[in-house]
Amino acid sequence: MMGAPVKYKEDMCETVKQVLGSGKSLAAVCCALEISRPTLYVWKGTYPEFKDALDVGLQKGQAYWEEKGE
Repeated sequence: MMGAPVKYKEDMCETVKQVLGSGKSLAAVCCALEISRPTLYVWKGTYPEFKDALDVGLQKGQAYWEEKGE
């Protein structure tokens, strides 16, 4: 018996960076990718490029809100 097919695609990393970079949350990323929060964390631990996209996106999101606060 095989598990469910993996939905992950490397091009999702761009979506992650765009969503987070616009100041939105990890919940918004999950909605955009149509995945659950636990799946997001599994992918973060499994796919280095996905982890990098999250890290970059979170930094861009912080910069977005810092600019808004000026």
